[in-house]
Amino acid sequence: MNALVPNSLTRIIELYELLLTEGEVDAREQALKYDKSVETIKRDIKAIRNALPNGPDIRYDRIHKIYRMERDAKADDFFLNFMMLIILYGSRSLQKEELNKLAGKIFDRLDSSNRRSARKVTESYAVNYVPMIDKELLPLIRVIFDCILEQRVLQFEYTTSGMEKTEAMVAPLSIAYDRGFFYMIASKSLNADHAERRNYRIDRMQRPRKLRRGFAKEQSGSGFFEAGRYYNQSYLMHSGSAEIEATIRIKPSIAQYLEPAFPTHRLIREEDGCLVYKVTVAHEDSLLFWLLPQRTWAEVLAPQSLRNKLKETIADMARLYGDD
Repeated sequence: MNALVPNSLTRIIELYELLLTEGEVDAREQALKYDKSVETIKRDIKAIRNALPNGPDIRYDRIHKIYRMERDAKADDFFLNFMMLIILYGSRSLQKEELNKLAGKIFDRLDSSNRRSARKVTESYAVNYVPMIDKELLPLIRVIFDCILEQRVLQFEYTTSGMEKTEAMVAPLSIAYDRGFFYMIASKSLNADHAERRNYRIDRMQRPRKLRRGFAKEQSGSGFFEAGRYYNQSYLMHSGSAEIEATIRIKPSIAQYLEPAFPTHRLIREEDGCLVYKVTVAHEDSLLFWLLPQRTWAEVLAPQSLRNKLKETIADMARLYGDD
């Protein structure tokens, strides 16, 4: 009798694992698998229920003789809201006051017990939160959001990366988030379907004004603006007037970094222990920013213009450190 106990425990554990992974157990099927009766499988499920009195609800479908594990809706809701909080704290993209406002909205979605648990597990993130830029952004983003919905022209002042102050009047198309910063994707021409697009970092924008003037935007067809596709080709959110396709040879160990950085990519061949990729981006500078940290593990094969620019950059760096 005792010799049967380990087999029984193993079977019960395997049935529980099946419930967790598949969500259901067919009593007749499992009886055949283990060469046991359906009643034995029922007793195994009862043992699981008794071992987990506060666990998920396991219900029996008498017609199909199937046990189903009911998902815990509250637990799922807690997990999803917890994930939103972790992403929000990890982004470091908002002022602490604005972050607390959004986090409060997420906490309010939870019941009192889960709210306490969520606050406890995220407390260290909240206390040690340091924003990348200490500037109020939500009002700016709201003006852009309204312009997109209403297809209204936006006028604003902008500080470039070179600290030059300019004025712009654009047709806002979408809002994107990348590596801690929010961006507005906009058409520089008010004919939004046939113009160069540019990315504006929202924290560099000042005095936005929604104008009465509207702009046309195709909702389908060849002129339709696909924000997701555009974003995939905008590494570090560099803007470009034309797509650039580059051929890059890399060591296999850095494929795990190239593929996420450039979603529009394809592996075209393997040669000499390396991988050769085609990647598509909106601006050559995007590739330069990625290539330089890769040292000798990545080589540009084409286009020649990018290869030349990389050579010039490396030569400039060598001159910078040449006196040491």
